[in-house]
Amino acid sequence: MALAPTMLMAPALREEVADFVADVVTAPGQARHEIRAIRGPEADTIANFARRILAAGGDLGGQRPRTVKEAPYLGRGIANGGLIPQDAFVTSTRFEEWLAG
Repeated sequence: MALAPTMLMAPALREEVADFVADVVTAPGQARHEIRAIRGPEADTIANFARRILAAGGDLGGQRPRTVKEAPYLGRGIANGGLIPQDAFVTSTRFEEWLAG
């Protein structure tokens, strides 16, 4: 069994995040002190993303637990999407596309 915190997340493909960062830091006239946010195109719980990885034949850190359970130990704000930026650049690759790749 794997235990995951009850929290919403919006994962982004690392290559798209790297491209975004490179574009921001190399754009002429951009203020480098601005805070920029980036997120993936879909939000779900960590546990559901883990279940989808396992269902596709993947593993979680080299392990293939039979069940993934959630535990509400990080607080309501995080559980309800408090770490997902609303005003953000949204990457284009969906989770299913990443799983298939």
